[in-house]
Amino acid sequence: MQTLSRIGGSSMFKGKLPNFLRWGRIRLPQKLLLVYTPLILLPALAGTYVVTASYTASSKARTAEYATDLLSLMGQKMDDRLIGYEKLSKQIMTDDGLLAWISVKPKSIYENFQIQNTINEKLNVSKFSKPS
Repeated sequence: MQTLSRIGGSSMFKGKLPNFLRWGRIRLPQKLLLVYTPLILLPALAGTYVVTASYTASSKARTAEYATDLLSLMGQKMDDRLIGYEKLSKQIMTDDGLLAWISVKPKSIYENFQIQNTINEKLNVSKFSKPS
């Protein structure tokens, strides 16, 4: 029976690798770096990935919630503004005194200003008031 060295067992690889790649030639600090670096880096990278993924998911959920709240508040604000405009237009259409003042043709800038003030007083509207 032939031995392993004759068949090409363990001695088969000795001639193929250069000296600096053989495990026996590598010093202990380098071996420790080669072994322990993946043991430290892989869990750290996996942990970073998990933390980042969970942060991204929670951020997306929070953003969706804020967007929904913002849209509902905008809709409510628009509804309030439209209700104010409805009240204002109803007051304009039903008040005969206002219709009379609106139909007056001013003869001067001063008269135009007086008419505008009178209409604003009747409607109780000012530049800075919000429709209720």
